[in-house]
Amino acid sequence: MQEFDAASFMKRIAKGDEDAFRCLYDEFGAYVFKIVAMQLHNNSKAEELTQDIFLKIWRFASKYDPSRPFKPWLSRVVSNEIISYRRAQEERTESIEELAETGYTPAEEMDSYRDRQLSDDISYELQNAMGILTDNQRQVVVMKYYEGLKIREIADGLGIGESAVKARLYTALETLSTTAQRGKNGL
Repeated sequence: MQEFDAASFMKRIAKGDEDAFRCLYDEFGAYVFKIVAMQLHNNSKAEELTQDIFLKIWRFASKYDPSRPFKPWLSRVVSNEIISYRRAQEERTESIEELAETGYTPAEEMDSYRDRQLSDDISYELQNAMGILTDNQRQVVVMKYYEGLKIREIADGLGIGESAVKARLYTALETLSTTAQRGKNGL
């Protein structure tokens, strides 16, 4: 089986070739959705963000360097979009809290529905654990352990040195380990 030549498709996309864009989406759409859904734990939001990511790829295809591996570049785009989405959600959460101060409170049914959904989610604990990491730490953990990228690929994709990637991974794993130990000890 021949390997997908993303670089040639990206060159065509940069020139406005919609067929090349469809092929790239067909090749990487499920992969991107999987990574986004794993981070957001909400399939409808993951679908929406996946579409946004591919629109960004369409708009910025000319920024891709075809001499570099495609997957780390794609991972960087995905990671950056997830970070942007989370920051926007944090800002939105703050404004809801401000509304609550003025007397607005969400319906009790919505709270219980959300609680049921969270308790049903098998990966809820992992999501909480990942939530304690900084954006940079979470980004390298996802790229390494969820996407299966090598240290060199992560470094290339993020535009940082391999030692910086290793340091972020080490700190992230230490943070997760310490948090897990506190949880076991009931602290």
